Amino acid sequence: MGCLIGGVAEWLCSGLQSRGRRFDSDPRLQLSMCRPCGSNHIDTMNAFQIKILAIVSMVVDHAGLFFFPKYFVLRILGRLAFPLFAWFIANGARYTSNVKVYFLRLLALALLTQIPFWYANHLADIPQYFNAVFTLCLGLAAIMVIQRVSNRWLWGIATLACAALAAICNTDYGAEGVLSIVAFYIFRNDFRYVAISQAVVIGILPMLVSQLESKEIIDLSRIYLSSSIECVGLLSLFAIYLYDNKPGIRAKYLFYGFYFFQYVVIVAVFMVLLDGKPYYPVVRLFPSQNISLLFIGNPESDAKKCSVENKRVTEALRLKCPRCVVTLSECRRNLYLSWQDAIEDKPDELFTVRTDASHVMIEADKSVAHEICQEMARQIDAQKGQHAQCIPPRSGV
Repeated sequence: MGCLIGGVAEWLCSGLQSRGRRFDSDPRLQLSMCRPCGSNHIDTMNAFQIKILAIVSMVVDHAGLFFFPKYFVLRILGRLAFPLFAWFIANGARYTSNVKVYFLRLLALALLTQIPFWYANHLADIPQYFNAVFTLCLGLAAIMVIQRVSNRWLWGIATLACAALAAICNTDYGAEGVLSIVAFYIFRNDFRYVAISQAVVIGILPMLVSQLESKEIIDLSRIYLSSSIECVGLLSLFAIYLYDNKPGIRAKYLFYGFYFFQYVVIVAVFMVLLDGKPYYPVVRLFPSQNISLLFIGNPESDAKKCSVENKRVTEALRLKCPRCVVTLSECRRNLYLSWQDAIEDKPDELFTVRTDASHVMIEADKSVAHEICQEMARQIDAQKGQHAQCIPPRSGV
């Protein structure tokens, strides 16, 4: 249905009367990207300026992600980046002289960047996934199918297949990213439909998934991005609306080089920042399916000492609880923000037991976690020479 509406929009904009002809085959359809029919708006931004805006937004986003996680406003400002890059892919697919070469160039960048991307995430203790350029590749792949077939049902099948692949492979922005790219391409000649489609894809759907997840109705976050701030990315449409259909300064490979080297720089900065930082032994175990205990030991200055202590704690926990499942046992130098808050005795959301040798974070239903926290602290405190305290989360009991 969406593809059909897109076809009608293009037909209205161009005055094309023949339904049997391909959209891109008529010169009357070669309009400026996303320009409204009969628009008299003032052009103020060329492609280079929009590309710089996208890169700056990406840098701000990554600064917040890797180095300043407490300043969430940086992540909010970073939401402008991906919609702009998605628009560039849709625009590039239309005007490139060889879309296959364009696709292979993107794929090469995705594969090359994955190495520093993985290492940067590893140093920052961020869960691993595939970088955003893989999502751009899948969006472009769907467009390549659209360019070659006239059957709109096949358009939909190709788009959903690429979106599903992005979700299954856990690429950055996933299915949302693929749908955004395809929507930019299909509705490229009418800004009204661009705005509506992007509002649904990067505004309404991520917020809906987030609400369903927070209310524990259904968790769709593995299928579609769950976020209450993705809608900020809709502000990028203002830049697209002001596009003057001019390239500006020609810097064809600016994004390719910058995207790769930014992760090289992030890794280098992390190596400097982590130098001299202590190692924390970390063990996570599950006494039952709905209860998780995360042990964070006292810091060690040496990696070998941390490894020995981590092994000792893991074995001791397994002896005391043979049925418990240990899912994590390692030494970390860079802790998640919530873990850092816990060892500073100001846990944000989880009940934490502070002992002389460790902090134990309890992940469970709040009433159950509260009971476990108090009982664990009482038992440890009753032992000779041991001290323990149950620290409630700042968010309240």
